[in-house]
Amino acid sequence: MKEIILLICTVVGTILTWMTFKKAFVDELKESRQLLLEKFELLQKINSGLIFDLTKYGNEQNSFDLIYMQGLSLHQCIGLLDKVRNTVLTTDNYEAIKKSKSKLRIEELKKGLDTQIQHHTEIQTYHNFTLK
Repeated sequence: MKEIILLICTVVGTILTWMTFKKAFVDELKESRQLLLEKFELLQKINSGLIFDLTKYGNEQNSFDLIYMQGLSLHQCIGLLDKVRNTVLTTDNYEAIKKSKSKLRIEELKKGLDTQIQHHTEIQTYHNFTLK
């Protein structure tokens, strides 16, 4: 009888340990990954909108070669945004995030995306309040 009680306690303890581990690590990793994917999609949207708006402004004002901000011409700014779109905001990178199982890697990517979102937002703010 003692062995059966001990076996039941061991099984219950193992199940509780697994559930705690799953909640602490597996579920948290899924949430972090989902948040990163949402940030990625947000940055894609901001990036596309900026490229469209700046290109439209450049065409309307014929100002691609004029200094736009921080010593860069409008053409150079659009080029940098395009480079981000073609190197960072790719389908391959999106799929890699979806498959990532490393919490450290997800945190590193999150910091990078946060920085890009901040820079894109600065450009958008400058454009909205200075040139429109």
